[in-house]
Amino acid sequence: MAKVRICLDPGHGGADSGAVRGDLTEASITLDIAIRARKLLVPKYTVILTRDEDETVSLGRRVRIADEEDVDLFTSIHVNSAGSASSSGYEVFVRMNPPAPSLLLASAILVQFSRRWPEKLNRGLKFANYLVVRPRRPACLVECFFISNPSDRNLLSSLSAKAEMAEAIAWGCGNFSRASTGRP
Repeated sequence: MAKVRICLDPGHGGADSGAVRGDLTEASITLDIAIRARKLLVPKYTVILTRDEDETVSLGRRVRIADEEDVDLFTSIHVNSAGSASSSGYEVFVRMNPPAPSLLLASAILVQFSRRWPEKLNRGLKFANYLVVRPRRPACLVECFFISNPSDRNLLSSLSAKAEMAEAIAWGCGNFSRASTGRP
């Protein structure tokens, strides 16, 4: 039986650093989390990263990678930012009018974040028309806390917290995969 194929998309990279606060960049944080998640998933799953170094990858190319690799699910990893330092927490986006499997994938990841950070604000499931949540497979975009919030930023700069974020994403993807395909 073929392994489930998971595409992890570390947001931004290269010329697009994403959100920045001090020496922290969204691009480096998301790459770190994606690489850690891949290490957790690889024994049981085939994992494709849309980038594995600090390089520029267009949104269209990210979706094409998922299509070319014929993945079973797609998770884009991001870090949030807001004009107000009081905005905090985590959230997961799916496309407008999402198919049920995308909702289940997003929910599986949200559950894992809420188990690890019950004291943090679960901003819930959100809907958007982002290109990376429109592939022809279950897809979601995870916003792992706010780089603009001092408390959240402490998590995003902590190696152990990034390891937990990777674990939450890996477990969410794995739990969704087992539930939706019946394959381990």
